Amino acid sequence: MGSVVTHNPKCAACSGYEEKLSVLETTLVKEEIALMNKHEIIRQMASYFGADITSLSRAEQVFDRFRYMIAEHVLKHEFNSESRLSVQMVMWLEQKREPTALRPLHQMIEQYLRK
Repeated sequence: MGSVVTHNPKCAACSGYEEKLSVLETTLVKEEIALMNKHEIIRQMASYFGADITSLSRAEQVFDRFRYMIAEHVLKHEFNSESRLSVQMVMWLEQKREPTALRPLHQMIEQYLRK
């Protein structure tokens, strides 16, 4: 990779897990860290399914199916109670959760509002 990973200082209200990579880091490094975090979540989920050989596969399916729903719930109902959540973020999550549900809205916006 050839890139040195540096972290920004911790904020006073953070648990430490919220450390962000510097904006100078390459996309490759950020993608690798995101993949490592995803695999750790899947590993922890699999431990709830038991020691069965298929538990890792089941955990990955659950993660892929529900990740945007869970993110939307956490942001809307936990994060938003302390901060102001942007409408753009909510719409992005809703689109990721149910892509076909927002397609008509996007088509109407394209047709009438972007002339």
